[in-house]
Amino acid sequence: MTNLAFLNEPGVLWNLKQRYAADAIYTYTGSILIAVNPFAPLPHLYGPHMMDQYRGVDLGDLSPHVYAIADAAYRQMRKELKGQSILVGSVSVDNDGVERQPASAALQATCTCWYDGG
Repeated sequence: MTNLAFLNEPGVLWNLKQRYAADAIYTYTGSILIAVNPFAPLPHLYGPHMMDQYRGVDLGDLSPHVYAIADAAYRQMRKELKGQSILVGSVSVDNDGVERQPASAALQATCTCWYDGG
């Protein structure tokens, strides 16, 4: 989204719609991650194989992902020896828990970094 020629509401919505159609539910705007609820499980986006892919990689070097945010926060915490925060907001409600995927994935990735020693 940082490459949009015009950063306005129609441009942002068009970008999110195009990414959503390609199952790219995550996008960055600066260091902020936007997640669009897919209303369906996307298991290929989560798990140890994806955590390993994002571990130690600078934010923005790979496709946007909640694991990238979690890893960046964890590495910054270790570097600065200060606490970090990840804010997860949701405006959608889905009975099967799909809207909680970004929050639980960030927590899972952060805990895995801690358990593995970073």
